[in-house]
Formats: sequence, structure tokens, C-alpha cells
Amino acid sequence: MVPYVAPMSGTPYVWTPEAHRIVDDHDYVARLDGVECPSLLVVSGEEDHAEFRRDAADLVDAVRRGHPEPDAVRLAPVPDLAHPLADEPGMEPAPQRATARAVDSILTEWFRETLAV
Repeated sequence: MVPYVAPMSGTPYVWTPEAHRIVDDHDYVARLDGVECPSLLVVSGEEDHAEFRRDAADLVDAVRRGHPEPDAVRLAPVPDLAHPLADEPGMEPAPQRATARAVDSILTEWFRETLAV
């Protein structure tokens, strides 16, 4: 995330030992050993940054490897979705994007399947 956000500030990010420790603490894929996860759905936009799509796939793969029911762990790619679900806020609410409706549909169906057990 830092490589994408730092340029917006106009100041290069300076990595400190503490910053590296915090990043390591938030590396959830590396910390999955022994974590029990019932079901997991990861939604990822096909037009999002390549690194974010790769992170989503890596998370799903790592959870599947240790999961007793690997099919309960899914990655749902959404065509035409970049990172934002909505337009930048303005004075009036923006209409829902088609990609946001697709995400709503994916989540609704997943909740129906998962909670109907």
C-alpha cells in the first residue's frame, strides 16, 4: 500500500525498523499457521493493482492449504472493478456503479450459501 499512497503525500516514505515490524505483524498470510477459518470469500477487482490481486490470491491459496474444506475458501474476481467501489464523494451521493452491484450480488449469494447451512 505504501508505494501507492506515499506519492500522494509528495514526501517519500522513510522505512524505519518500527515500520518494518508493523508490516511484518500485519502479514496475515505468514501468520496463518494454526488459524482455523470456517469459510472465507475474498473479492478482488480484476482491474485493481496487480500487487493487490496477487495478495488476494496468495491469501486464498494459503488458507485453502490448511483448510479441512478447501472449497469453503473462495476468490471472487470481479470484471472491470479497480480498487474503489464508488466515485469520489461530492455534494450529492453518486449512483451505484455496476461493479459495486456485482460485488453486492457476489456477497449476497455467498451469505445465502454460507448461512443456509
